[in-house]
Amino acid sequence: MKNLEIKETEIMTDYGFFVVETACGEFLNICLALRSDENGYKKEIKRSDSGFDDGICGYTNEKAINKYGRDEVLSFLLKSARKSGLRVV
Repeated sequence: MKNLEIKETEIMTDYGFFVVETACGEFLNICLALRSDENGYKKEIKRSDSGFDDGICGYTNEKAINKYGRDEVLSFLLKSARKSGLRVV
């Protein structure tokens, strides 16, 4: 995954996702942390509760997880998130 080129990233605070589109047209996503007032999402990812391998994110990331491994996909998403200005806790 280290050699995957990122085409575009999007921080979707209204919907709670950080989305990465690779140059080869694959999409990967991870969940943002919910605000304490539950009115939207923070520009933050909780590493221990990122949901990258569960629900909608898990479905979207399944192909990459099977190809590269769970840890590689999580590492790639967190690194991409940091580069995009998100905080990872």
